[in-house]
This record gives sequence, C-alpha cells and structure tokens, in this order.
Amino acid sequence: MQFTWQPLVVGTPRLDKIIGGETDETTVKFGKPEINTEELNGAHVLANDVTRTMLTDLSQAVFARAQDILSRKGKKQQEAEIALAQLKELNLLAVEYLLECKRTSTPLTRLAQKEQLQNPTIGDLKCATCGKAYRDENLSEGYSVSSLGRRLCASSHWMTVFVTDELLKAGVPQNSILWNLSEGGEEVDILVEFMGELWILELKDREFGSGDAHPLNYRQVRYKATRAIVVTTDKVSKDARRVFEDLAKERSGRSEVPVYIEGLGGIHDALAAEVSRASVRFAYQKLGVLSLLSGYDLRPIIAAKFGQPAPGGSGPEQEMFYY
Repeated sequence: MQFTWQPLVVGTPRLDKIIGGETDETTVKFGKPEINTEELNGAHVLANDVTRTMLTDLSQAVFARAQDILSRKGKKQQEAEIALAQLKELNLLAVEYLLECKRTSTPLTRLAQKEQLQNPTIGDLKCATCGKAYRDENLSEGYSVSSLGRRLCASSHWMTVFVTDELLKAGVPQNSILWNLSEGGEEVDILVEFMGELWILELKDREFGSGDAHPLNYRQVRYKATRAIVVTTDKVSKDARRVFEDLAKERSGRSEVPVYIEGLGGIHDALAAEVSRASVRFAYQKLGVLSLLSGYDLRPIIAAKFGQPAPGGSGPEQEMFYY
C-alpha cells in the first residue's frame, strides 16, 4: 500500500479558551512571541555561562573599566576577553570612557565618546587636583549594560527568547506559544499547545529547588496541562524531584513527573524528542479510530514510518532526563 504524507495543521483550542477566559473578576495577561534578530543573537550569547555571568556582574556594578574586569579573571583572562568581545559585538554593552587624574587616579568624569575631549568646552576644563587640562589626563575604556542588555536580563527574558527559538526549531508553530501568562497572581513562563497537548514550561536561570516544585504542580493542575517541562541553567535539586515523585504517587500511583532539562547544552535534542513523541501520540490517537472502523490495526504504519512503537496502555511515560 502506498501512502502520501502531508503536513497537518492543528489548532489551539485550549490556548484560545484560556486567553479568552477574561471576565470582570479576572484578567488574563499574556504575550505573543515576538523575536527580533538582535534579541535572538543576544539570547544565544547569554546562554553561555561566562558571558551571562559577566553581563550580570556589570549590571550590578553599573560601570567598570575593561582593565579592572580582566585583572580579576586571573587564568581565565582570555576567556573573559572573548566574552567581552561578544557582548560588545552584539550591542549588549555600552562603551564609555572614564577620565582620571594622572597623578591620583581620581575619577573625573565619564564620556560617551573620546572625541568629546576635542571640544574646548570639555577638553579645556582643569583637574582640581593636578591642574592639567582634561584632554591631557588618562582616558580608559569601560562598559555599562546597554538598553538591549537590560531588556534581555530583566526577568531572564533572554531565556524566554532562547527556549522559544528552540521550540520553533523543533517544529512547534509560533502561534502555539504564549509568553508570561498571568492570571490571578499565578504566572506561567511559557505555555505551548501542540498536537492536542498542553505543555507548561518553567524556566529558571538558577537551580530549580523544592520551593519551585509546588507552584509548578499547582499551575499544571490548574490548566490541566498534559506535560510540565523544567528548563534550568543549573540543576533540579533532589528535594524538588522528591516533591514531584510524592505528588505523582498521591494522585494516581503512577510516575507523572515533569521533563527535566538541566543545562542548555542538550535542550535542542530534549525538545525535539518531546515534539516527536507528541506527534506520534497524536498520530496513534487518530489511527485508533480508523483501526476500529476498518477492523485492521493500523499502528504498524506509524511504527514503520517513525520507528517508534505504539504507546503502552499503562499510563504516561516515565521520568526523562536530558543533559
């Protein structure tokens, strides 16, 4: 038998119901994915621990000279130089210049451009300590976080952009994704409806601890989500895993823990695997109806096409880890 495989367009009825549930008593707030090239490139650079830490440190310091940043890195100075170059190239840092007294190294002022010293209004000013003109004092390059950098750092927005891009690469349509869904004091980082399933993605730019587990479980139950996915730049703590295991046993005696994606290095394969499994489950579900009508088991068609056996009848898949 010959089959013609065609793409299937599946709607988002569950998302539509959630965002359409606004009443006088409750207000549902959400964002649609809007990713521009500038933010996307910045998010991918910040997925690296070194560049992200450097940008965070600069954000807290407000302003720092290049020589001060590199001098504190010791043996990792070359790594820091590369990170600085990437942050500058992608406009995550604003370059400024610190003018200092040659005699005492006292900071005099910060300039947006070196050429400002050529203006007599600034260059002819006298240092109160040594009496030299500003144009003759020491000038060193320094950095502060740019508006783009602040935007990506705010509430770890870079992580939302990065994970969304990986979802799109894995095959999830953009109109199937919602950002920062907020309702009744609860907020979901990313909500996805794909192939009839609803996924809640919890993003953490730190360790996912036991204190994060109960709120995520509540959101999963509240929205009747098929799957919860934890994405953390660090680890999911043992206590958090234990909480999910205990909650799953209390509900049904079966393992229904979230998918854990620890570190961003394996996120592409992890999300691609989830998309593949959801697609196959959807196909088996639809073929099940045809099997009943025809009297033939059509599931081997899917198994032959995608190399995945039919889902068992014992319940949801077991816990999965990605590194």
